[in-house]
Amino acid sequence: MLFLPGISKAGRELAIAAYERLSNEYPSLTGRAIVASIPLPKAVHWLDDKLTGGQLHAYAMCLNHWLRFLPVPVVLINAEWLRDCDTLRQRYGYDVSTGYHPGCDCPVRYILYHEIAHFVYVRMGREKQTEWERSFEPGKPSGYSTTPEEGFCEAFAGYVSGLQGAHFKQAAAMAVHYRRSRTRA
Repeated sequence: MLFLPGISKAGRELAIAAYERLSNEYPSLTGRAIVASIPLPKAVHWLDDKLTGGQLHAYAMCLNHWLRFLPVPVVLINAEWLRDCDTLRQRYGYDVSTGYHPGCDCPVRYILYHEIAHFVYVRMGREKQTEWERSFEPGKPSGYSTTPEEGFCEAFAGYVSGLQGAHFKQAAAMAVHYRRSRTRA
């Protein structure tokens, strides 16, 4: 389920295409996901800067990261980044040039995959999380990989985006049970 108000046509099309691509590859993961773009008013920016150091001004967030009991992926995309896809590409390009995120051909796709990966990580189970944590290296596969969970999300998003490497393949192998086909309700 996608709610994408207040964004450009190009941003909407990119988000829909990214979601459909992930849904085709991981149908049991995305079958009931909620993805919404959230416009942030100026007052929220001010509060965000003062209270959280600008965390809400991020590209997106997955509520499952904090509310682990949610039964479906719930992703909030900062609508600001989808209003002007060129600005998003420039900002993401800068992040890639500094090693903060891995490079990919579509930042919207990568961001969506990263956020949905939080849901995967929460649902992997303690045994697989421990296995991932044992192999975790801060900064691998990207500078944003500061915790095992963020490292997993970066690696899963990279794999689904077509990036090659051991971290990407390992994350995909751990998420393989989400490739099952949808069950009929």
